[in-house]
Amino acid sequence: MTHDHYSFYNPAQHAFLDQQAGRVVYFEGTYTNTFSAAKTPTPRYNYNQILYRLDLADPRLDLPGDE
Repeated sequence: MTHDHYSFYNPAQHAFLDQQAGRVVYFEGTYTNTFSAAKTPTPRYNYNQILYRLDLADPRLDLPGDE
């Protein structure tokens, strides 16, 4: 996971939240401008834990040539 001009560190996957035999996963990390080149913090989100849901079956995640 990357964010423009922000840092996202200390990521962790929460396997106990996984769905559909691991096809859908959840992970979190610390979102902050503290260790980045960001000039302005994101209002109400700076230095917070952010939880993401990722569906690994999403075709946008396919690598080129991955058939």
